[in-house]
Parts: sequence; structure tokens; C-alpha cells
Amino acid sequence: MSMRDTIQTLLHANAWTADIAALWDALRSAYHDDRAEYEASVLPLVLEFREPLCLHTLKTFSDLDEVEQASQIVPLPCFGLSIPCDQVDLSGVEALADNPLLQYLNHLELQGEEDEEPGAEGVQVLVDSPHLSHVIGLSLIRFHMGVQGVELICRSPKFAQLQTLNLSENELADEGLRPLAEAEMLKTLKTLTSWGNDIHAAGVEHLHGAKALQKLSLNNNPLGPEGARALRPLVHQLELLDVDNSHLEDEGLRALAEQTDLGALEHLYMNGNRIGDAGLVALAQNSTFSPLSIQLNDNEIGDEGIGALASGSALSKVVDLEIYDNNIGDEGMCALASARDYPALENLSIQANPFGDKGMMAMVDHWQNFPELGFLVLADTKVTERSMKHLAQSPFLRQLEDLHLDEDNDIGPEGWEALLKSPHISESTAENLRDCYEG
Repeated sequence: MSMRDTIQTLLHANAWTADIAALWDALRSAYHDDRAEYEASVLPLVLEFREPLCLHTLKTFSDLDEVEQASQIVPLPCFGLSIPCDQVDLSGVEALADNPLLQYLNHLELQGEEDEEPGAEGVQVLVDSPHLSHVIGLSLIRFHMGVQGVELICRSPKFAQLQTLNLSENELADEGLRPLAEAEMLKTLKTLTSWGNDIHAAGVEHLHGAKALQKLSLNNNPLGPEGARALRPLVHQLELLDVDNSHLEDEGLRALAEQTDLGALEHLYMNGNRIGDAGLVALAQNSTFSPLSIQLNDNEIGDEGIGALASGSALSKVVDLEIYDNNIGDEGMCALASARDYPALENLSIQANPFGDKGMMAMVDHWQNFPELGFLVLADTKVTERSMKHLAQSPFLRQLEDLHLDEDNDIGPEGWEALLKSPHISESTAENLRDCYEG
């Protein structure tokens, strides 16, 4: 297949956006291999796809020189620019806003430092830029913009069609989200990130009109149980919800889980929320909840909670499960191992839990319930050489391409040697364990 045909196939594929990296590589190769042929036969194909290309970022760069080179290959606003914090004071924003290369961007990410700049004045500079006009993704982290900066973004016609907005660490509080409630962009916004902004339930309520919202990250805000209740009108439409370190506790998780449709939720992150068994039982009882990834690290979940989660339908499609630094003992581990099969589970991080040999041996004995599991973290658990010898004799070990133990595992020299000399051990796991053992 010629390069032109390859690019045409990528452009016309029903889900071509999933191949965006391959598309960019093909375009760049075609441009550098034969400039004349590219301009004659490939570029016209690209220009036909002006609108869909402008809705996606082909490549995110870290400086404007790269944007300039990319714009020669694809002269459309379909690139991203991410500027690190050491370049983003007010003068840096002013220089950026004056650069004509901004016309080729549809995603812009700027991170400020710990001082007071760029502030709302920096936002005004971006709003006034004659070159920034096709942005659908805007990330202004640590800009110190306050409510005034959010108001400038919401009032500007150039941001009216934003699909992605990140306002993290901007000293907003609840009032800082108020301008979004009446903004035109709320109709099109699909992803909103606002961590570290002192947001409570009142702030969440300003987002209730975001009917297109699919991904919401409000981690490191003091939402509390009332904030969780305020999320209920939104959660039925969300694919991703990140509320790490948000003071939810059991009451907050129950408020989200009970009589709420969680069928769209594919990714749920609730680390560091003092959630215990009662909250997890409520979540497990919601029959609509069946995500692809769950993070429940640094909570207070014990045997009852993990048992309830395992026995229901919540883990039927899960690919990534992180539940480390909790209170899961042997009983909970036995329940997790034997309750059901996990046809999609690839990654299990269950370190820093007090289960020991009984729980680990149950997992080995039921290893066929984990047909896709390749990444397993057992560091800082109570397993000993007994269960490690049992694992060393099992075909389960061959399946584990990435097994992690550490010096906190009291498996002794015999346990380490049994694993490292096992005929079932994979090369990658042997390398990991050898480094740890010798270290």
C-alpha cells in the first residue's frame, strides 16, 4: 500500500481518531520522503478533512519551533502546545500571545509557578490575542486567575466551543465555578478538571447544566458527603470521575451509589477518602456499576468491602484495579480470589494490605479466574516463603509478566530462590525480583 493510500485509509477509518499517532507519523514521513508528491497528492486529502482534524490534536509540542515545523506539514489548527511552568510568567504569556503560530493550535496548556503571575491579566492577554482562535482544549494550571480569570474565559467568544478545560490550582473556591453555569461553553464541554481549588457542594451545583460533560476531575477539593450528593445529577453521564482526596467517607460514597445510574462510568478514582466497608458495600450493590478501572487506594476498606465488590457485577469488566493501602486480610483476599472470574483484569495493585499466605495461596489456587492478569503488586503484605513456594510451582507465575515484591515482604532467602529458580517465571518478572532481592 502506498503512503497516500495508507493516509487515506487512516483518514477514512470509522474510528480514525484512535489511530491519530499513526496518522501523524504517516503524514510526517510522507512530507519528508517526497515533498512534491506530498503537496500534490497527500495534502489535498488532509485538507478535505479540515473539520474533523481541527477537533483533534495530532501532536502536542513543548515549544513553538516544533509547532512551526508541524504547521508546514499540516497547515491546520490541529496541534497542541504545552509550556512548562518556568516559561509562564506574564511576560512569557504576552510573548506567546503575539506569536502567529498560535493559529495552528487547537489545544493550549500553560502551567504557572507558585508566585502571583500570570493572574487574570495573563488570561486577558490570551483572550486579546488575534492569533488564538481555534482552541477547543484549554489548560491554565496554577495561573492564579481567581474568579476574574474564569469570567474572562467564559465571556470570550473564542472559547465558546471549548471541549476540554483545566482550571486546577487557581484559587477559585465555589464562586470560581459560578461563571461556568451561564457560559456558552457549558453546552459543549466534555472534560473539566479543577483540582486543588477549595470546591464544595455549592461549586459542584454550578456544573449541573453541563449536559455534554463526560470526564470530571475534582480531586483534592473538600467536597465531603454534601459534594458527593451534588454530583448525583451529573454522574449518570460521566465516563470518568476523579474525586481523590475529597473527604467523601462512607456517607459520600453511599450518596453517589444509592439509586444512581452508574452505567456510563468507566473510570472511578476515589483514593484517600477514608472509605470503609459500608461505602464499598453500597457501591457493590449498585447493579449498574461495572467500570474498566477503579482506584480505591489509601482508604479503610476491609474484608467485608472487598468481598462485596468481588461477589457482585462491579468487577466483571474491570481491567485495572488498585486497592492498595487498605485493611484487606486473608478473608478478603480469599473472597476476591474465589468469588468469580475476572476475564478482563490485567493489573492488580493490592500492596500494603495485611493479608498473608492463606489469601495469597487462595489466589494461586484460583489462578484460572485471572486469565489476563499480568501485573501484580504484593509489596508490603504479610506473605511468606510458604505462599511464594506455592506460587513458584504454579503456571500462574508464568502468566505474571510483572510481579512486584519488596524488602518489606518477609519471604526469606528460600522464598526468593524458589521464585527465581521456578521453571514458570517470566523473564521480566525474574529481572524485577532479582533487582529487588540483590538490592
